Amino acid sequence: MAQPKIILLFSGKRKSGKDFLCENLKAMVGENKCDIIRISGPLKQLYATNHNLKWDQLMSDGPYKEKYRHDMINWSDDIRNKDSGYFCKAACKSASPKDIWIVSDIRRKTDIKWFKDNWSSIKTIRIYADLEVRKARGWIFTSDRKPYLHRRSPIA
Repeated sequence: MAQPKIILLFSGKRKSGKDFLCENLKAMVGENKCDIIRISGPLKQLYATNHNLKWDQLMSDGPYKEKYRHDMINWSDDIRNKDSGYFCKAACKSASPKDIWIVSDIRRKTDIKWFKDNWSSIKTIRIYADLEVRKARGWIFTSDRKPYLHRRSPIA
């Protein structure tokens, strides 16, 4: 596994601008020094493989992913209950050997704990956006999401 000098852990609610900020930070720092790691990558890839779905569409921000979101959350929670760092480990194994890793999608306190337990140079960054801004970016509240927030111990 690559050994970065520093790992930046970004968290924030859906449609808060995490990916936008991470991509811009990477462009500023330079591709030769920095890489973006997405925990959701291996999660969605394994879910797609296990459920015979299209991985690239699960990685998108469209209706295909929304159709499977509920089941994917439950499925990933079952895996995390057995090994809370499972998806963090998988994401880091495929990371490029760069000085800076930007983890763009920290969702749970256990994700932060896993990184802190495995590396010494960690910085956490929380992204906030007003509700109206998030709605303008396409976020829509649905009542079926709330129970998951309590069950999975998120930070978002």
